[in-house]
Amino acid sequence: MLKEIFILCLTIIHEEFVSCVPASYQTARDAILNAERQQRLGSQIQLNSAELALDKFLLQNKQTTIENARVGVSDFPPSINFFQSKKWIDDSPVFKIMEKMPKGCALHVHDSSITSLDWVISNVTYRDNCYICFNETTGTPSLHFFNKPPANKGCEWKLISTARSLFGNDKAFDLQLFRNLSIIVDNPDDTYVTVNDVWKKFNKYFGLINGVFDYAPVFKDYFHQALVEFYQDNVQCVEVRATLPQVYELDGTVHDQDWVVQAYQNISKEFAAQNPNFFGTKIIYSGIRFNPVATILNNVKDAIRLMKEYPDFVVGFDLVGQEGPGKTLLYYIDDLLYPSQQQPPVYLPYFFHGGETDWKDTRVDENLIDAILLNTSRVGHGFALNKHPYIKQVMSERGIAVEVNPISNQVLKLVADIRNHPAALLMTGKFPVVISSDDPAVWNAKPLSHDFYMAFMALAGEDEGIRILKQLAMNSITYSAMTSQEKKRALASWNEQWVKFINDWNTYNSNSHHVSRSDHTVKIIG
Repeated sequence: MLKEIFILCLTIIHEEFVSCVPASYQTARDAILNAERQQRLGSQIQLNSAELALDKFLLQNKQTTIENARVGVSDFPPSINFFQSKKWIDDSPVFKIMEKMPKGCALHVHDSSITSLDWVISNVTYRDNCYICFNETTGTPSLHFFNKPPANKGCEWKLISTARSLFGNDKAFDLQLFRNLSIIVDNPDDTYVTVNDVWKKFNKYFGLINGVFDYAPVFKDYFHQALVEFYQDNVQCVEVRATLPQVYELDGTVHDQDWVVQAYQNISKEFAAQNPNFFGTKIIYSGIRFNPVATILNNVKDAIRLMKEYPDFVVGFDLVGQEGPGKTLLYYIDDLLYPSQQQPPVYLPYFFHGGETDWKDTRVDENLIDAILLNTSRVGHGFALNKHPYIKQVMSERGIAVEVNPISNQVLKLVADIRNHPAALLMTGKFPVVISSDDPAVWNAKPLSHDFYMAFMALAGEDEGIRILKQLAMNSITYSAMTSQEKKRALASWNEQWVKFINDWNTYNSNSHHVSRSDHTVKIIG
């Protein structure tokens, strides 16, 4: 029908040198709009009257925000660095709904960057035996727990309680510590000129946090607190990229991988038992893409063993670390082919980071090729995917989801304006996309709500409402590493929570005689 309308219009224009008659033109225009809408992610979802009421509210706020920005009345928060726009986002009606909405699973987060820094500073650094030292050359602090600190030339260990006391102002000391740990700055574009600049600071975070994260009591409490924070943010399950670090005790004991996995598993089981709407946790064991070949081969062998020992909990393997300067998948190809070359072949699911770059046809974005050839289950980031149409087609046909992390890609300088994020194109064509948060603690984001806000406001169109949010939440379960039975139960549980979320919103608005108001007009710059 659409083709015939185009031909009719073109014929009229060509033969009579006039435009289509209004009815024909409008019909053709409506047909094009409808054809595009039918291709979008979530377009097949049918909404009931209660969902439509919330959809109307969301769209009113979203469209007002967008239109005000479009005509220059205000700035558009997703087009501004998150460090600067967060305070306006937090105050918006759309974000308040993102917080309340059951979002399913966070499928791409890293072990030591998921619990809020506020908790780390207010809880962990006030514990006994917590020491700090300041490098005499750089002034950079290091943190660690000791029964008795060793000599440390150039960075003398002292109890953090003593350092805090000597500073003379606990609040100011803690604020300075927060600034040392976080990558947040007031002027990100000036401070971080290149991707490597921000990654240098980002890597320092892990160097600082791991000194206390790896202490056994903190390790357990940190993970439990992460589950609390994700659950409070209405996230129902979490898949963690975990390096399974050497966790230590005050007496010098260092625990092995099994202790670490069992700690994760026991905490996850206990938390799920106490919170029936929480589906649980999975671990994706991760090697570091800067390590020698022999180390990665040992990691792969460890992953095989751990999956056998902890089935349905340890679910696969990945390589983590900055992809640009790091070793490629091809560099480690013999190690990564090891499972398939055993007799009989061993199945080790891969969940590879791939294409986390804005370069084209380099050794970095070509990681996407090797990820597909190695039969990856999902792709982390996939930022360069639109530059590889054949890989994109293969992934779509195989149902290989891309784990999109909007805020991470912005603050780590892949894209300044999230409207220009390549995932916007993926979502126009029903591509398997899931939204996650990568390292939310490092930039003081909510476990998942801020990234959902960015996806809704900037990756989806102005007229795309609750359907796409519902689809993204369901995708996170569909493309998770849960078993088929686990997915079935999780989807049923999530649907109950979704219905409650919708009904609670409608009840609140009905009882309070709520008047829909547009999102705040904000002027961030100038």
